[in-house]
Amino acid sequence: MSEPLVYVGRYKIPSGKLEAFKKFEKEIAEYVDANEPRILAYITYLNDDGTEATGIQIHADSQSMETHLDVIGPKMAQAMDFIEDVRIELYGLPAEGLRQRLTQMAEMTGVSLKFNQPHAGFSRLQPS
Repeated sequence: MSEPLVYVGRYKIPSGKLEAFKKFEKEIAEYVDANEPRILAYITYLNDDGTEATGIQIHADSQSMETHLDVIGPKMAQAMDFIEDVRIELYGLPAEGLRQRLTQMAEMTGVSLKFNQPHAGFSRLQPS
């Protein structure tokens, strides 16, 4: 059974890059909204002093996240101009192909990646 996946990315924003980061993230959010109808949520949060951001994505299933990587991939290289010290956690049970793809991407870019499997609880989110 396909299950929702929750992506949590934490990033530091270098000094002097906050306004450029905010503009870039707004454009990316609009692009994702227009081009990825299966993503359930895509939200970026900033801490009070604008030095750190957290991106939350909720995907209906592994295929939704695969599509996201395909759609957004070419634009994400630009993000490295505005962020550093990237830490990603994925919650849920990704398909093996997605898990391998994320692991390879993390190894190539030096991004910290952690997978978290469900233990107990429930979800009312239903894949479309």
